[in-house]
Amino acid sequence: MTILAVSNNAVMLDKLCNGLSNIIPNANVIRENDSLMAGKYSFNNNIDMLFADVNMKRMGGVELIQFVKHEHPKVLSYLIVPSKEMDDFLFLTPDDISGIIEEPFTKESLETVMGIKHNI
Repeated sequence: MTILAVSNNAVMLDKLCNGLSNIIPNANVIRENDSLMAGKYSFNNNIDMLFADVNMKRMGGVELIQFVKHEHPKVLSYLIVPSKEMDDFLFLTPDDISGIIEEPFTKESLETVMGIKHNI
């Protein structure tokens, strides 16, 4: 499984990639801090999941998801949105994205939005 994680925010990207590696240890987590380079990567490589920060330079997360879905229509796509902006993105339809992740996030919130059951 290949996961592409994209954000201009290095601290958030590190936290996201570490969380994803802990949740899905055998996944190949590709980190990219440039949304255009992430688009190029997805055009040249198969990806199974995409995590895109909504607030990126050059191409925002919504646009990146739309670009990647054009090439890979079945990719699971997750938009990372700051807590204070959540209301602005509730209009997105399930066809646009697989889920919205509120930032700051935890391992548990990543698991929940990805539909992974917690072992209690």
